[in-house]
Amino acid sequence: MVLSLLAFVPLAAGVLWLAASERVLVGVELGWSQESQAVCLHPGADCKRPVVSIRSPNGALELDAWLLSDAGHFLPSHELREAYNDRHKALHALLASDSARLVMADGSEHPVTVRDRGLGGIGAMLWWHLLLAALAWTSGWAHYLRQRSLGNGFLALACSGYAVGMALGGLELVHGLAWPLGAAGSINGAARAAVQLAFAGYLGYVLTLPRRYVPARWLGVLPCLALAVIVVDLAALAPAPMWGHQAFMVVWTLALPLAMGWQWRRSHSPLLRALMQWFALGGLILLARLALIHALPVQDLETRAFFVSASFLAVKTYSIVVLLVSPVLGWAQGGLRRILLWVLASLLLVVCDLMLVLALSVQAETALLISLLVVGAAYLPLRGWIAQTLLGTRPLRLEQHIAPLYDVARAAQQSDMAALQAWQQFLQQVYEPESSVLAQQAGSHSRMQEAGGALWAPLAWTGQGVVLVHAHGGRRLFGPQDERFADHCAHLVQTMVEKDRAATQARQSERERIAHDLHDDLGARLLHMAHAAPPGDWGRYAQDTLQEMRLITHGMAGEAVALTDLLADLRAELAARIRAAGLQLQWQSALPGQAGSHRVRPQAALALARILSEAVRNAISHGGASRIEVLVQVLEECLLVQVRNDGPATDPATWGAGLGMQSLLRRVQRLGGHLQWQALGSGGTVMEARLPLNALQDPG
Repeated sequence: MVLSLLAFVPLAAGVLWLAASERVLVGVELGWSQESQAVCLHPGADCKRPVVSIRSPNGALELDAWLLSDAGHFLPSHELREAYNDRHKALHALLASDSARLVMADGSEHPVTVRDRGLGGIGAMLWWHLLLAALAWTSGWAHYLRQRSLGNGFLALACSGYAVGMALGGLELVHGLAWPLGAAGSINGAARAAVQLAFAGYLGYVLTLPRRYVPARWLGVLPCLALAVIVVDLAALAPAPMWGHQAFMVVWTLALPLAMGWQWRRSHSPLLRALMQWFALGGLILLARLALIHALPVQDLETRAFFVSASFLAVKTYSIVVLLVSPVLGWAQGGLRRILLWVLASLLLVVCDLMLVLALSVQAETALLISLLVVGAAYLPLRGWIAQTLLGTRPLRLEQHIAPLYDVARAAQQSDMAALQAWQQFLQQVYEPESSVLAQQAGSHSRMQEAGGALWAPLAWTGQGVVLVHAHGGRRLFGPQDERFADHCAHLVQTMVEKDRAATQARQSERERIAHDLHDDLGARLLHMAHAAPPGDWGRYAQDTLQEMRLITHGMAGEAVALTDLLADLRAELAARIRAAGLQLQWQSALPGQAGSHRVRPQAALALARILSEAVRNAISHGGASRIEVLVQVLEECLLVQVRNDGPATDPATWGAGLGMQSLLRRVQRLGGHLQWQALGSGGTVMEARLPLNALQDPG
């Protein structure tokens, strides 16, 4: 760092030497009076005797508004800029004498003494610019010397260009009547060239954050492009000055957030996301500054000079903070990171405030009306939005998240893991973290981790929670309000789950009561009818009805049943029905490993029974078969059910969509499965249903 600071000393010494060698008029302050439209001895007083020219033994020169302009950057044409530079060279030669005379409009002359400004005459503004330039220079080269990389090399170029531009910009703001050595063109041109290199260097640095995705040879084009713009600007090759240096200032300003966004899409670095917002808003301020400068009347020299100087200082101060902070944000953690982000956002808001004040001050007669309209209707809401967006401090309102929280409670009806996944998705929507993972930790309340860099938010009844890392992509840290909000949301979800479970239990109790009533009353009557009826259709009808009622009551009141037990019961019931119809049954079950122990929830068991029952009934009634084959097989993620008969083969496309087929299709679709019929070439028809296992299994 010491070496980098020592390397800045020649630049600072050169700037101070130029400022000290400037020729000044002793005891005289010349300025442009907007009211009188003339050069006056004391701009703040009544300009009764305008100054029209200055004479010395070395010659004479006319004084006007153009000559008193602080800088030649914003002159509208190359001719005016060249004339401005030539006249300041002539003015410096004229002031080489130790005495001069100011010629008034009435022909009288006012003698003045001319001398060098000296170090003691240098104002505080230039020292402030040199301090900012030293900070930028030292920061850039210190990072490069600490770690020599391509990215830090571009950062050093950016900081060096910024330092040179800042130091020379200080000369532009503090010079008196004449420029040091009459070098207006050289100093202005060098400052513009330094700014171009600074933008090119910072764009190259951004394209290496946090790693380089662009080939190095393409990054080398950026300094070459800056040099090309410098040549176009200094050689006056553009149609007008604004289409050279100023136009590329706009291009660089737009390119920086685009490059940051391009890098962020590949790296998802929270640093890039934050910088993208800083430069997007800072770029809007810079564009507004350029637009206002060109909108100001050229004749209004006093207002124009004030706005250029004040806005230049505001934008440059913000730029130096971004240059100093952006490399540090890459490794800063915890409280330091939070402080740096707060400084950036706060300074940007101050710059916004200053730009608004400057914009309103350029037209005093309408400033009050505009300020009431702009500040009250647009600016204050916009300012609040900027602060909330940059710092991630938007208030968390529970009423805005009731629906997503209810989705978490509904997911808990499936399983604890489903609830955790829904909880994780909810927290991602609220906090937009850089990453989130499910984790099991001790405790039932949310707590910050890593000095606010992470937040653990548990669902107490599951014994697990979600760890969120870097809220809002790293723009802010988690705080106590986030702990309270997460706990409140978790408590609300648990309350919803408990109420849902209570309601489910109440419904299940009512189903059981109805099922018991049906079984004890209607079941007994059907059983008596089945035994008392004479052999024939009525007896079989009573038996079938009794079996259907048993299925219904089992689905209403029964508990989850093992798949093997369910299939055994269904086989017994279907075998009796098929034998009663005079047909043969071939039953085959393929349940590998632990598949047979899968517990099927009651509603799914009823649906599976109805599917097999209806398929067998169709085969008996319409298939014209002598044998029915049933295959039940557990595959990787589904249960395969096939019912095959050996009757005449008919194309299913020619079948009418009866109630039985519609009922089968509807039941399969409710379980999220797939159903199809197919005519076999060897004769007969097969019905195949594929049911997802997760729709059949009981979550408990």
